[in-house]
Amino acid sequence: MSAPLQPQGYLQEVAWFEWQKFCWTTATRSSIAIAVCLAAGLLSGHPGGGMVAAAGAFTAGMGSFQRIGRSCILPMFLASIATPISTGIGMVLGHESIWFVFIAGLWALGYGLLAESAGGTSWVGQQCVIVLLVGSAFHVNAAAVLPRSLLMLAGGLLQTGITTAVIYFTPDRPGAFRPKTAPFLDPMLRQQIGSWHQCFSLRSSGCIFAFRQALTIGVAAEIYRRLNIPSGYWVAMTALLVLKRDFRTTLVRGFARLAGTLLGAGISGVLARFLHLSPLTLSILVVIFAWTAISVTNVNYALYVLNLTAYIAFLLALNGLPPVQVIHRRALCTALGGVLAIFAHLDVLRRTGHPPGRPE
Repeated sequence: MSAPLQPQGYLQEVAWFEWQKFCWTTATRSSIAIAVCLAAGLLSGHPGGGMVAAAGAFTAGMGSFQRIGRSCILPMFLASIATPISTGIGMVLGHESIWFVFIAGLWALGYGLLAESAGGTSWVGQQCVIVLLVGSAFHVNAAAVLPRSLLMLAGGLLQTGITTAVIYFTPDRPGAFRPKTAPFLDPMLRQQIGSWHQCFSLRSSGCIFAFRQALTIGVAAEIYRRLNIPSGYWVAMTALLVLKRDFRTTLVRGFARLAGTLLGAGISGVLARFLHLSPLTLSILVVIFAWTAISVTNVNYALYVLNLTAYIAFLLALNGLPPVQVIHRRALCTALGGVLAIFAHLDVLRRTGHPPGRPE
């Protein structure tokens, strides 16, 4: 086992930038669908509807970085179909229900088991947990779920369609980013599916991680339910995104997410203070920060979270939530969720006496 890493080592990793992975082409392609959704909402007089569709488009756009087999289209398509269903379940349950805690833990368990497999399959599972948590904050009856779910579906499918068209109809250029696509059940995908049975061994690291994930998200959801924290779903969402298999990665991820959230909150607050936030202005800011978040996804996690925080603040403002209020809530809940993710590794710390190093 390697020696424990000094605090400055964690901070250096948080501040590590890989600018060669800056991907403006994917960001530009993905921002088209987001802009179309927001424009449709503004022109129809329903900016809140455009917000929901844009959220679906953003999620699907992030899926273009994933692969199932050799296809980047399949993760986008599956996420476009699965996330509206998952968010609908969250909306019907609401965060006040004890069943929400059970379902959130179950969804997290499924994601944890899928995380054993490489590629976009686990990412689709992760997105389903995220939208379940977000949907729980908008408790409505079953009849009111359908319009929101359909808007998310429309945004996701629009994004998937635009990406597919660009991939298949843009001429090849030297050095151009063109994700490989393949039939849904190509040999790589069949091999990946065949390896999933290893996740279900109770002694496997994947199964242990899945149960750790389920317990952590269940506890976070119960805190959200008991305290009725406004926008408290960010507590469970942060715990989900920060918690990784080993303590070191979890801690670095937690530092990066908190730093990015606080910086993003500061920038959003300044813009909200000095700009007249009309629906058009908000839509422009959403597209700008969505483009930036997607383009730096693989450059630096804290930088990605910074832009994601601003994107979410201005996106929710289209539904009438004051950006400053959203920022404050997100910062508080992010800190709490990060602490829960770190506490999930206390059993490891107790056994080893110090944080384990990065696995070889």
